[in-house]
Amino acid sequence: MNPGLTIEAVRKETGISFRNIKYWTALYELPFQKKGRRNYYPPDTVELLRAIALLSRFHVFSSRYIRWLIDLKLERPLKEESSYIAFLAEEPFLVSLFGIHAPRSPSTTVPQHSSSSSSSFSPSFSAKGDHVHNNPSDSSFPTAFSRTVSPDDDVIL
Repeated sequence: MNPGLTIEAVRKETGISFRNIKYWTALYELPFQKKGRRNYYPPDTVELLRAIALLSRFHVFSSRYIRWLIDLKLERPLKEESSYIAFLAEEPFLVSLFGIHAPRSPSTTVPQHSSSSSSSFSPSFSAKGDHVHNNPSDSSFPTAFSRTVSPDDDVIL
């Protein structure tokens, strides 16, 4: 049975630096198999590393948001669950203002606002923001934007 790719093979296949492969594997607790002095990365981990590289290249995704995506994809408990629940609670506001949806797995439940309480949400924006581009070709990966950007759209970054 093939244990997966070595770090050298992952580097060659993805173009991700050794440093980032090791850093992201540790930071996001991605699964790998250690045999002797070598780490072997299964295909699912290699795909997650590709996704992380893509998201980080946009310079608009926070590490917390990427962690939510990874945790949801791997169907494991969220590390930042209280922040995620707070994000879900404010989702109706974010959807109405920006069209931004929280990433979710099929088992995610959304907390409901009580109609009698008013939201004390005060939006604050970082230079990086917290959103992802919708990739309609990959329905298994959680997304946040409800529309895609076509090559003909004028996009100001």
